[in-house]
Amino acid sequence: MLWLPPISLITGIIGDYLTDFVKPHLPLQ
Repeated sequence: MLWLPPISLITGIIGDYLTDFVKPHLPLQ
């Protein structure tokens, strides 16, 4: 039986990763 972390944890990690990856490529708001 696989252990799946809460969706909030997954989205948090992915969100932080995507933010760090995309932010430098976005124009300044």
